Amino acid sequence: MNFEENQHLHVGFYDNGFDLEGIFLKVENLDKWCLFFNSTFYNMTMKNNYDLFDTHFGYMVREYEIKEVDLTYEKSSKLFKEFLLEEGLI
Repeated sequence: MNFEENQHLHVGFYDNGFDLEGIFLKVENLDKWCLFFNSTFYNMTMKNNYDLFDTHFGYMVREYEIKEVDLTYEKSSKLFKEFLLEEGLI
């Protein structure tokens, strides 16, 4: 899977004493964004196992069909929080 070199979005969750960050990368030539989260950096265990790991970004934990060329911070924050809740990390 190839990603757009100039399209990515850093996202964070900072409520209730948490300081967690992930990154969304735009898939090249598709209406798709992938969320990466490095659980090992935070010493956290996720409920699910993920195969794809990037040394810079962590595990690819979600793929989203999103038609917007530029993903908004508001939408990405909502998706990131949903992921954290689903994995039992917050």
